[in-house]
Amino acid sequence: MFWVCDTVALKQIANDRHTFPKRPETYQAIMFYGPNVVSAEGQDWRRHRDATKAAFGESNNQLVWAESMRTVKEWFEALDSGKKDMQGAVTQEVHGVMTRLALLIISAAGFGRHVSFMADEHPSPPPGYKMAFRPALLTAVHNMALKVLAPRWAYSLPIEVLKNTDLAYSELKRHLEEMISRTRAQLMGDSGQGRGQADLFKRLISANEVEEEGKAKLNDSELLSNTYTFLLAGHETTANALSFACALLAMHPEVQRKLQAEADTVWPDGLPVDGAESYREDVNSLKYAEAVFRETTRLFPAETRLSKMVSQDTRLKARKWGKNGKEEHYEVVVPQGSTAWLDIWATHMSPEYWGPDVNEFKPERFFDTDTYKWPRDAYLPFMIGPRSCMGQRFAELEGRCVLAHIASQYDILLPPELENASEEEKNKKLLSWDIRVALTAKDVTLRFVKRANAV
Repeated sequence: MFWVCDTVALKQIANDRHTFPKRPETYQAIMFYGPNVVSAEGQDWRRHRDATKAAFGESNNQLVWAESMRTVKEWFEALDSGKKDMQGAVTQEVHGVMTRLALLIISAAGFGRHVSFMADEHPSPPPGYKMAFRPALLTAVHNMALKVLAPRWAYSLPIEVLKNTDLAYSELKRHLEEMISRTRAQLMGDSGQGRGQADLFKRLISANEVEEEGKAKLNDSELLSNTYTFLLAGHETTANALSFACALLAMHPEVQRKLQAEADTVWPDGLPVDGAESYREDVNSLKYAEAVFRETTRLFPAETRLSKMVSQDTRLKARKWGKNGKEEHYEVVVPQGSTAWLDIWATHMSPEYWGPDVNEFKPERFFDTDTYKWPRDAYLPFMIGPRSCMGQRFAELEGRCVLAHIASQYDILLPPELENASEEEKNKKLLSWDIRVALTAKDVTLRFVKRANAV
C-alpha cells in the first residue's frame, strides 16, 4: 500500500491511466445498470468519455444557473410560510432540504424534468408505477451498500428493507428507461432541432443517436447506467456540500456576513428574475460565494481517498526534509500488484499547502494575492487529470447560486441548544458524517430568519 498526498506524485498517478488503472470492484455500487464513464477503463473509458462529454457545455451551465434560481426561490416561498419561533425563525432539517433542492435542479437542468419544490414534497407514483421517481432514487442511493452486499437469494426473505430496496432499483430503472424513450421521441419529433438544446440529457441522447466514423455509440444499458451515474453524482455530492456549508455559516457568522455583503452588492434591488441574464451578469461577481463552496468541499470532500492498482513496476517522485530542513528529492519504487491510495483528505488538510490554519473554515484562502496563489494542485474534490469530474462546473455553479441566494434573504442561525455550546460540541452536532456512496452529511437542524433588508 502506498499512501500519497504529495501533489507531484498525485498528478503522476492521475495522469498515467495505464500504470495506475482503477480497481473494478470499487465501483460495483454504481454498476447495477451496466458499465459507465466512472467505472470503465482503457479504451472502453475513452468511448464512454467521448459519448458523454457532449452533454456538458456553456448553454447547459446557463440552464443550471436558471434552474438553481427557480428552485431555491420556490423553497423560499415554502420557508416564508412555515411556522416561526419567537425570533421569527423557521427550523429546517438542512440535509433533507438540500437533497431535495439538488435533485430538483439536476432533474430540471440535466433531464428536462421540471417539478416545483412544493409539488415534489409528497410525490405520488405515476400510473403504472409503484414508486415515484424521487423516493425511488433516494431509496436506491441510501441502500446502495445493502444492494452490493446482500446476495440475490436474500431478497426472497420477508425482510422489508430488502424488498423496498429491490423495488426502488426496479422502479428507478423503469423511470430512467421512460426518460430515455421520451427524449428520443422528442428529438425525432423536433427533426433534429432539439439537438442544440441545453439540458445535458438531450445532448447525451442526441450524441448517441448519430454514428460518427470510428466512434462507437453507447448501447442502451450503458446509456441507462451513465444516466443513473449523472443523477447520483449530480445531486448527492452537491447536497452534502450545501448541507455542510449551511452548518459552517451558522457556526461562523463573520463569514456569513461577508457572504451577505457580496450578495447585497451584486443584487442591491433584490434577487434577479431572469436566469439567463443573471448568469451572464452575476456569475463572475459572486467570488466569495464560490470561495465558500470551495472551502466547504476542501474540508468535506465527497470522496476522502481513492485507490488505484499498479499494473507494472514503476517509481513515484517523493520528497523529504533533511536535518538542516532542506528539501530533498528522491524516488519510491512501487512494485506491480501494489495499491496506490490517493489521499484526498490528507492533501486537503496539509499545512504545507494550505497554511498553519488548515483546520479553520476560511474561504479567503481561495483568493489569489500578489504574494499568494492558492494551491490548485492540492484541491481535489473533483480529482485531477483526464478522469477528473466532468460535472465540476455544474456543481460549482449550483453551489454558488444557492449559497448567494440564501445569503441575500436569510440569516442562518444555530439551534437554541447550541448557541452557548463549545466548538467541540457544535462540530459534533453539526458536522458529523457517514461514509455511503460519498462522505454524507448527517441530518442537521438549523434556523432561517428573513433578513430585515431582504427584498
